[in-house]
Amino acid sequence: MANFIIRNENLMEERIFGDYSFPLEVFYNILSKFEHGFVDPHWHSELEFTIVQNGEMEYQVNNTIYKLKKGQGIFSNSKCLHTARPYPDRDCTFYSVVFNPILVMSHENSTLNHYIDELVDLNELPSLLLTPEIPWKVNFWKSFPISVCFIWKKIPVMIYG
Repeated sequence: MANFIIRNENLMEERIFGDYSFPLEVFYNILSKFEHGFVDPHWHSELEFTIVQNGEMEYQVNNTIYKLKKGQGIFSNSKCLHTARPYPDRDCTFYSVVFNPILVMSHENSTLNHYIDELVDLNELPSLLLTPEIPWKVNFWKSFPISVCFIWKKIPVMIYG
């Protein structure tokens, strides 16, 4: 059975990620299993991290196209149109972690929330390529699998493919 993304007329994905108490969902995806052989263009208010497990993909956020290979990933900001396609015509498996920014916010009067709001509303940062070759990004990716495994055990994971 093919996977598909339900979108409205503005291409907004129509789903709730996680639930009210823990607004985060982890997806294991196989690109060829999507309805059209790729992830349909869509956007959502949540933030998204994607990491390639095997293969390669062309990942587009707004007007920027990235070529991602095993071990590389991308951050897609809130309300940014994004899609993924096989590159070069090879299948790709990848993880996506989609979460509401409120998950990383502090209590309602915290100054930390101001910075998170600014990041989410920052039009100049629609996406960020995450590669293991750049030192600070190495530390991010070292902790990413641990974080995903921890989260995976705490909540159901949607497996596409």
